[in-house]
Amino acid sequence: MTVQTLSLLDAAARVDSAKALFVDWDGCLAAGNDLLPGARRFLATYGGKVHIMSNNSTRLPQDLCAFLDRRGIHIPVNRIFLAGHCAITQARTRYSKVFLLGNQQMHAFAHGIGLTLTAETPDAVILLRDTTLTYDKLTTAVNLVAAGVPLLVANPDRTHPGQNSVLTPETGALLAAITACLPKGTPKLEVIGKPHGLLFDLALAKCRARPDEVVMIGDSPDTDIQGARTAGLQSILVDRNSEVSINSITEMAAPLVGGQALA
Repeated sequence: MTVQTLSLLDAAARVDSAKALFVDWDGCLAAGNDLLPGARRFLATYGGKVHIMSNNSTRLPQDLCAFLDRRGIHIPVNRIFLAGHCAITQARTRYSKVFLLGNQQMHAFAHGIGLTLTAETPDAVILLRDTTLTYDKLTTAVNLVAAGVPLLVANPDRTHPGQNSVLTPETGALLAAITACLPKGTPKLEVIGKPHGLLFDLALAKCRARPDEVVMIGDSPDTDIQGARTAGLQSILVDRNSEVSINSITEMAAPLVGGQALA
């Protein structure tokens, strides 16, 4: 897709004038367990209108909330929208039994909201970024989907940037492994995360702003920017190594938080 190139001045002005900001997490605000340069000050400066919107499927909103609280930043948990969490909560509204590919925390969350986790005649397969994936689990998922069980996928990303810019395999890479094994024909597949609309719909309902009053800030043209375009939002493509980044946008902000700069 073609992405409009904004100058740093235009990007900063767009952030300042927005009624609400939808901001990506991995590669935009954080890498692994570290905030990226400028992220703390950005959130301290604009936190009152920030909604974190991420395709992350290994954490829960309360995890990110606690992560930020420990660093002196408060973003309410109901302004954090994560694809994995949403995939599980959406599944709960439709199904009672699911086969879940995900980490132990996401298993515990799914069980806690009433889903039965089973490989025996599940109503659906839920695919998250399973950091404990085994060959046996992959084989089970492939055969369930091949038999017609619906597949609910957290996000289509094949990688995300980890610490030191290391490529981290994502849910989309696991999806590619599953679909590569299937007979010809499209599986019964639904994707929850960006660029699809659910996270945008939930965040727009929360912020009570018109789409044209909202700016999406992200590092992926295919998910963040395309999703914003489809939802009717303005957008800013950032790159930690380019002129327009969270750090540089924050440095353009006129007010300092608490009278001093925050790293």
